[in-house]
Amino acid sequence: MRRVTYWLFAILLLVSLLLSGCGDWSRARYNRSHGAFSAQDLLAQRPWLQDVTPDWHVQIDYSQALPGFAALAGFPLGNGHVFAATGLRYPLGTLENLLGPTYQKTGGTFGQVIPALEVGGQTVNWRQQAMTWVRPGGMVRTISGTSDGLSLTTYDYVPPDLPAVVRIAVVDNQSQGRSFSGISLAHAFSAPATAAGSEVQLGTASAGMRAGYLDSRAEVTKQFAAPLDLAQTQRDTAPGLNENSLALRCPLGKLGPGQSVVKIFYLIVTTPQDDGSATLAKLRAGLTTLDATHQYWQQRAEQTVQVTGPDTRLNDFLQIEKYLCQVQQAAGGGFSPMHGYTKCWIRDSNGPVRYLTSCGDFEAVKRHLQYQFAGYARQGKVSNNLTLDLPLTGPVPAVDWEKAPAPGAEIASFMILQRYWYWLATGDNDLIREQWPMLRRCLLAQRVDERGTLPFFGDETFRFPGYELFGAGRPAPDWLCMQTQSLDSCREYVVAARGLAEMAAAIGHAGEVADYQARAERVRAAVEKYFWQPDHGLYAPALSPLTNQVQQNPFAPVNLHCWWLGYPGDLTRQQSDLTQTLRYLAKPSGTLLSTPLVGYYVPMTPGYLVYALAATDHPARGQALEALLNAAEASGGYAEMNTPEDVPSAAVWGLHRFRPWEGGLNADAALYALTGLQVNMPLRRVTLRPWLPPGSPGFTVTNLAAGKCRLKLEVTPTGCTVTRGPDEDPQPLTVVLRGLPAPVSLAPGQSVKASLALGATAKLAPAVPFTWSPPATGARQVLLTWDPQTVAAHPGHTVLDTRLTWPISYLKQMLLDAKGQRRADAVLADVGWPGAFRRDDYWTQGEGGQLLAEFEKAGGKVQRLDTGRRLSDAVPDI
Repeated sequence: MRRVTYWLFAILLLVSLLLSGCGDWSRARYNRSHGAFSAQDLLAQRPWLQDVTPDWHVQIDYSQALPGFAALAGFPLGNGHVFAATGLRYPLGTLENLLGPTYQKTGGTFGQVIPALEVGGQTVNWRQQAMTWVRPGGMVRTISGTSDGLSLTTYDYVPPDLPAVVRIAVVDNQSQGRSFSGISLAHAFSAPATAAGSEVQLGTASAGMRAGYLDSRAEVTKQFAAPLDLAQTQRDTAPGLNENSLALRCPLGKLGPGQSVVKIFYLIVTTPQDDGSATLAKLRAGLTTLDATHQYWQQRAEQTVQVTGPDTRLNDFLQIEKYLCQVQQAAGGGFSPMHGYTKCWIRDSNGPVRYLTSCGDFEAVKRHLQYQFAGYARQGKVSNNLTLDLPLTGPVPAVDWEKAPAPGAEIASFMILQRYWYWLATGDNDLIREQWPMLRRCLLAQRVDERGTLPFFGDETFRFPGYELFGAGRPAPDWLCMQTQSLDSCREYVVAARGLAEMAAAIGHAGEVADYQARAERVRAAVEKYFWQPDHGLYAPALSPLTNQVQQNPFAPVNLHCWWLGYPGDLTRQQSDLTQTLRYLAKPSGTLLSTPLVGYYVPMTPGYLVYALAATDHPARGQALEALLNAAEASGGYAEMNTPEDVPSAAVWGLHRFRPWEGGLNADAALYALTGLQVNMPLRRVTLRPWLPPGSPGFTVTNLAAGKCRLKLEVTPTGCTVTRGPDEDPQPLTVVLRGLPAPVSLAPGQSVKASLALGATAKLAPAVPFTWSPPATGARQVLLTWDPQTVAAHPGHTVLDTRLTWPISYLKQMLLDAKGQRRADAVLADVGWPGAFRRDDYWTQGEGGQLLAEFEKAGGKVQRLDTGRRLSDAVPDI
């Protein structure tokens, strides 16, 4: 019903736009003396403006209670220099997150720009609004309608080569027999602004924006009434207007029935070197920038992977995510999460690097890798992030990488892996050779302990939502403490070290290969020794730094991660780990809980799930893929945190949208689910394991890229065909295709066919409760601590690490038997830090205090110790 309603509303408005001026050319020329033209002028030569994504949209009915922030969605626009977003604030069409001339938020943003339509000096109230993408991206359409037939349709875009945000605004009278007089198009500015003739100036002399209407009369005024009752909105969805806010009005005069008028509103970035005049002159050339923007994104879409088939929702999703990754790449090359953040983050770049590599957008990925390398060379170290506006001119400085600081875990591996993924897809040895000393340092600088394990980095994306929930006073009883040894970091290290060995052999460093392989094998053996839990059939996601105790419960982003990584582990154990993780975390929706007791999750988890199910041909792959799409925000992007109901969180964190990390990873998983694509250009081999979603009649994937080779995959219910298209690589390519008994060699223009057996389908079974395995009994003196100094000062005690979020029943089994009789003699509780995700009064008034009182009543001795040391004092920032 939601989709049908959207279409009816959109079709009615669009029909009126097309019909306006028909049969009466004078109407088409309405107000031409003021630089205006009609809707028909706009649409006659641009039918693609009506080609939108009906499955990815936001629709608002103002006669009902307004949805909160979680139901709104972000639609970003940008060209690497200028960035804007819309869709996340009322009224729809409000522009925010305005940046320029760089993506780096050095001085904040230029506030919000709020549109309105006025009649007779009064702001009209919208009855409905609808926002969606114009395919294939780079442009957002918003339709706003009143109850009496007046409408405003806007098309927002950022030209690919101009420092400007442009809005095409179509005002249309589609009423039956009514004329409207005194119409004005208005935009108000939440940020401090000054009048500059018929324009408004935002920002400062060093970086600002000039706003105006192209070749039109306009007036600056403080009088502006918001086009809705702001009391209906929540704080995070209301425009930030106040009594001092300026507005810029463009009078339109009178519109009779069927008449329409089009205006162009602009926001041009200004600097001390550029007052925007040259940009304004180019905008005056007509609608050439509109056409150029569409053509630019159309070409980028066509030159990379495209999926076509009857499932338009999935097809559009894969294109939207490609666009969301591309539009969040700064001019210098660094990818960045642009809503709520800035900077180029190593981890957040995984999504765009992985997905755009799979899509064949190698140039974008290479620019990112080069920017990272040049930036880290200039600062002489590898760190968690880089600013996006580094002046990277001239040669890359020489660095003694053997001594350069680098992270101790996780993101250091991802520095290697991002280049490894690119190298596998392209065979580009030159980039690897140039960056080799830095890559080597990223492996050797990591903190592998004497057991062969590594810590969490501490800033993992999946610290959300547990830490945020706990900070907001909500329970996160079995979340992972980041101050432990990490299964995640260990697996990443293994794959990175093995990848480094492969790349070393390819670029002439054969003497280093055995060392990297040995390092990988040492950590891989430690994973099997310390993290495997035979009693649960699960890998523990975390290990105590003090003892060999583990976090027993599964943790979805960690336990599922190995399949996406391509981790070379024990396949029997990994399959069991997947089965048991699903057993304890699966939801009827097809997504997963993060832990058995926490339903909030980071939205790359659905991608990890889809990838794991695809890699193992699990029958629930179709359900999980549908759930992955359902977990997205309404624009096709992803928030930083979802609620248990699979919608973006608003009350606790989750405020950041259209994220390239989560979105890129999820789209990569969806593409892998359809194709099974794996490329190894150094070996000139492509593996394809096509899968047809349940009920689908088939689909086609074009531009599957392997270096300069391009493949087309056609899938039907009975078989598949792989065709190597004309490409720039004359050499044969080996294709490993599901359904064929042996690999085949394809030259340009050749095809190969294979039969395709449709697999079984199934739903995930609802999760069952997880119970920790009981501890070993027989301990007489139990020490509850996280602190190695406390452990050293109290020899002879059995240590229970309070960084592990074991349930209180686990400790109780150490202290008391089923009848309440003592098993231990004494407990020494280091209560200076109560333990991970436990309140300060846990060992006095909470569950812990109650158990200690019960233990004392049974004759046990309890001593509470406070050394003055806290957890943060003991663990260095790695």
